[in-house]
Amino acid sequence: MNSELFVIPFNLGLYFILIYSVVRSTIWFRNLSRSDKLRLQRGFFGIPFMQSIREIFMESLLHRKIFRKNPVLGYMHMSLAFGWFLLIVFGTIEADFFGEKHLNPPSHAIFFRWFNPEHGARRTCEALWFLDGPYPGIHPFRSPACDTQKIHTWDDGYEENNQAQVD
Repeated sequence: MNSELFVIPFNLGLYFILIYSVVRSTIWFRNLSRSDKLRLQRGFFGIPFMQSIREIFMESLLHRKIFRKNPVLGYMHMSLAFGWFLLIVFGTIEADFFGEKHLNPPSHAIFFRWFNPEHGARRTCEALWFLDGPYPGIHPFRSPACDTQKIHTWDDGYEENNQAQVD
């Protein structure tokens, strides 16, 4: 298993939040009266529940109320929150598709590029091969992984294409 020291604070914080949420929700649900429990179970997937999900999305990811009061502060909050949300969601999808196994630890989605540095390097090298020009390896976009892989060069296939046309 890929394990690094910088993952420990992330995991500790995540597990603390998850355990705390489960414990507090369980205590809260146990303290409800029987009629409140039944009312909660009946109305769980009703219109008010969907409205509360919408409100959670609007305030925790988009920071709508902060944005109304101070647009610059709201934009900053929204960009950070939504950026982290996208990083987690698409990082999880990427780690599931391209990781060693389907189920990865939660930190693997966030730090996927650290655990798999060669992922995507081939496509980057193929997309930027033309920047080498007559001076290979001088442009700032070059990845160290490009040096270890066979990528396009300016004269790739020149002889084969000319031989096919002559014959």
